[in-house]
Amino acid sequence: MTVECYQKKVWSLQCKYSELAEKYLNGLLLGTASSKLLECLKTFKRGLSVLNRYDTRDVVAQTTDYNVVTYATILSILETLTNKY
Repeated sequence: MTVECYQKKVWSLQCKYSELAEKYLNGLLLGTASSKLLECLKTFKRGLSVLNRYDTRDVVAQTTDYNVVTYATILSILETLTNKY
């Protein structure tokens, strides 16, 4: 995966997060807020914060020179957020 590809995937997930947040906010406004959706938003936000803090200099070489989190873990978080939500 290239750095640009990684950044586009994270950007796409941020857009998906904003859609989920809007759905939750609309539920609050209409009085139909879902606690399950709130938990999903919290988990999604935690995953996004890890992805946003990841130093992309490790993407190409797939090392942990600049990060504590392994590249395999980052790919797992990307896949989970993309497929589950």
